[in-house]
Amino acid sequence: MEQLENKNISISILIPCYNEEEYIEQTLNSIIKQKHNFKQEIFIIDGKSTDNTVQKIRPFLNNNIKLLFNENKTKPFALNLGIKNSTGDYVVIVDCHSTYPKTYINRLVKFISNNPEYGNAGFPVNTVPANNSATSKAISLALSSSFGVGNSLFRIGIDKVQDVDTVPFGCFPADVFKKVGYFDEILTRNQDDEFNSRLIKNGYKIALLPDLTINYIARKNFKLLSKMMYQYGLFKPIVNKKIGSPTTLRQFAPPTLVATIPLSIFPYLIFLIFAFISSFKKNRNVTIAINFCFSIIAMHISYGIGYLFGLIKVMNGKNNFSVSSSR
Repeated sequence: MEQLENKNISISILIPCYNEEEYIEQTLNSIIKQKHNFKQEIFIIDGKSTDNTVQKIRPFLNNNIKLLFNENKTKPFALNLGIKNSTGDYVVIVDCHSTYPKTYINRLVKFISNNPEYGNAGFPVNTVPANNSATSKAISLALSSSFGVGNSLFRIGIDKVQDVDTVPFGCFPADVFKKVGYFDEILTRNQDDEFNSRLIKNGYKIALLPDLTINYIARKNFKLLSKMMYQYGLFKPIVNKKIGSPTTLRQFAPPTLVATIPLSIFPYLIFLIFAFISSFKKNRNVTIAINFCFSIIAMHISYGIGYLFGLIKVMNGKNNFSVSSSR
């Protein structure tokens, strides 16, 4: 796809991070190598990392790549800090567990600029393992399988442009933040779901585009996977309360499973058998297939427990939960 003719277009790229020494360099390299002719500024917003993240960022800094510090540590604060410092016509959010194809930004900005009814656009993710272990490979497969994530289109892929309720990361016209507001800083997780719901309520559409994919690096072990899914579940009831309705129906499957374990254990075992068979057919590796099933269990149970705890907190009038980090 050709680049936009208008060289006066400016973009602001936001990269929130916290303890990302393993991944930050490859993410930054993939962004620096983007092919477009826009004026750009890059804000890396660090949540007071305790590892070597900042040291690895510093060699990249120049007049167009700036480092900001997020004293509140969590992602919505980082995003809002970046937005408030931005001067671009478009804001692109980048996840530093990911790498991006060279035409990624050009394609997103071109789509948004040519389709003003859209307030956000993104591409699907190709979930890749963090390392070569069977566990890591299985986790990446579970995060991109309908057995693990249901009908989440940005994870399982599409073949044509789809109007959706959310996309990963995303590209926004800068003026939507003046019209819709900023990210909700109460929501350590799922802040994108809540913001995208506000976009739709304000008359915007959200597009998931085919053809390109983001390489998203999955969590490397079951502990990190479970922590992530628990937090997603925990904050989902708050999002539902804020927007006045569930964002998707698939979110209810894990908490229903957890709440009805004595009744659902047998059908869930049948489900896992099918998952094992599906994984083995694709990989011809028993160890990966077994770990694939454990990954699914970790995802569903952790999300379900988190959701039920979040629901109890919301029913008790609590609207602000604390978690240990921004990742």
